[in-house]
Amino acid sequence: MPLLLWLSRLVSSTITFAVHLVVSGGLFIVSALLLTLPDPDASVVGSVVRGIAAIWLWAATWHYLLRGVLQRPAAPRDAQRSKPTGAQAAIGTLGCLASLGAVVVVYLAVGPWADWVVAGFTGEDPTHPARVLFDRGLVELEAAAQQPERFVGYFVAAVFGATPDDDLNRLLRRADAVRAFLDTEDGANLLTAHRRAANILRIEEKRDGHAYDTGYEPHLLKASEEQALADALETAARRVELDLDAEDFERAMDAMAALRAPVDAFFDRVTVNDPAPELRRNRLRLLARLRAAMDAVADFSKIEG
Repeated sequence: MPLLLWLSRLVSSTITFAVHLVVSGGLFIVSALLLTLPDPDASVVGSVVRGIAAIWLWAATWHYLLRGVLQRPAAPRDAQRSKPTGAQAAIGTLGCLASLGAVVVVYLAVGPWADWVVAGFTGEDPTHPARVLFDRGLVELEAAAQQPERFVGYFVAAVFGATPDDDLNRLLRRADAVRAFLDTEDGANLLTAHRRAANILRIEEKRDGHAYDTGYEPHLLKASEEQALADALETAARRVELDLDAEDFERAMDAMAALRAPVDAFFDRVTVNDPAPELRRNRLRLLARLRAAMDAVADFSKIEG
């Protein structure tokens, strides 16, 4: 099968599968809601709905794998009409039993997940991850409608890129701190400096054929501005590490803000591509240290705007 044809069918099957996931997931949620009702009839209906959802999800998954990913062709018409042999009938029976077992597994595996989600919505725990995610989603949708360029998705991706975290509350608090920091003049200027440093490093590393992330040499910091930047970087890096460990994200942003003045002075008065090769290499390593220090807080390359 030609590659383009396979890709087009895969994309079409993936979209269809996504729709089936939404429908079956919705049925699981409905079943969980019904099972929370005190009425016994509602519990019976909820179990039936959950069974339908399990069958739907398993059938959609099987069809996607067989017809989407593997794209196994359907049997010819004459083969479909021919009388099956005993071996074929036995294999078909075993396949039906395996499918039934798979449906039971889906029922038992996805059902508790739906119950957990519904418990977050209907319970009284405001810190439940499902409740937090839903409430935060509503707030962010409203904010995105008013200021799309400040959508928190950029900042969550940036923070997660720096430090993967499975604690939703902590991730969102850190993303909020980064967003608030970038709304300040110091933060906006440092974001620009990060992009400038990253662009210089990308160009020079491509030209030289190697990275400059091996660390700078203090004895080659000849200009007062680069010495001041190096001192500020090491101080800020220590403060940021301590504040992030303490989950005091606002203080970590304050430590980052202290970099603005030495960074501005460095770019204003220091020539990175100095004629002296050893100074040029060391200044590129200093820029790499700046990029790394900022990326410890968030992957600023993921932030648009």
